[in-house]
Amino acid sequence: MKTVRGSCNLRISYERKADGITVKRAVSSDEEVYVPDKVEGIPVVRIDDYAFSSEGPVSSGGEEICFLGKPGAGEPDNAGIKSIFIPETVRAFGSYVFYNCLALREIELYDTFDSWGGSVFMNCLDLHDIRLNMTEGPEKTLVRIALE
Repeated sequence: MKTVRGSCNLRISYERKADGITVKRAVSSDEEVYVPDKVEGIPVVRIDDYAFSSEGPVSSGGEEICFLGKPGAGEPDNAGIKSIFIPETVRAFGSYVFYNCLALREIELYDTFDSWGGSVFMNCLDLHDIRLNMTEGPEKTLVRIALE
């Protein structure tokens, strides 16, 4: 597994596809998680089904990379994630991406996605702040999130 400096401690299993990187699995022991906009110079364009889920079926396989932020982090299990920041490059979210992320309180993302899976925030019972950075217009994005 390749290790690089990052803004947080995050281990990602990913798959290279024609349009960019698909995050298959992401785990962290940090409270604040920053999904990278690129992995090995390739844009991160999709976060797959159950990628951050603390339970449930998990897609894995592919290549792995570990981003190291603060030293002394515990074992990554996503149980303590309170904030997640998603880059503008992400165009698609699978289903149940944050399933059972019980500590998740806030997420920041962009309106640049054109695919939104089902029950993306299922059982994120403490989630109360969704910050949406608008770049294209509210129509498509707000409807998708509101239906959640």
